[in-house]
Amino acid sequence: LWRYDLKGNHLEFISLEKNNISNPCSINIFEKDKIVIFDSNSFHFHILDMNLKSIENFCIKPNILISSMYYDDASKSLYCVEKINGSIFVVEMDNNFQFNTIVSDDSLTNPNWITKDGSETLLIADSGNHRIIQYNIKTKKNRSQLEYGRNGNGKVRNPSCIIPSEKYFYVFDYENYLIQVFD
Repeated sequence: LWRYDLKGNHLEFISLEKNNISNPCSINIFEKDKIVIFDSNSFHFHILDMNLKSIENFCIKPNILISSMYYDDASKSLYCVEKINGSIFVVEMDNNFQFNTIVSDDSLTNPNWITKDGSETLLIADSGNHRIIQYNIKTKKNRSQLEYGRNGNGKVRNPSCIIPSEKYFYVFDYENYLIQVFD
């Protein structure tokens, strides 16, 4: 793991081997002072402090591959996208890591990013289906499936990263080599 300051200055390289993390594939900050890393070799989530000292680790389900995680401060929940089965689940971080699947159907193919907008909507990059899914957490339904960005540069082909702002959300479209803008 490489650590940088906010100006982009390299601070240090830190090996995660001492924490028994051999293949980290997703990382997120939660509760402002902790880091959660998913290790695809052991199928464990590892919780570390900001100095990368291990606090604990847990496995909620074997044989999963987490491609992206989003921590929601308000609900103290970690939303995860599982790449192989195309499911979305939530881990309640303040309730002994209770885990619940919230979307488990065959409609997601190779999802690789999850985030949340300012409301109760998860934004999921469903790369294999060339779309962005807006999933309402309260109603547990897809609000919409977005395929065309505001800038009219064509259909998304491989959405791989979503960054929400107050007014828009921006999608990096890997195969089109552009950033799509959505309202």
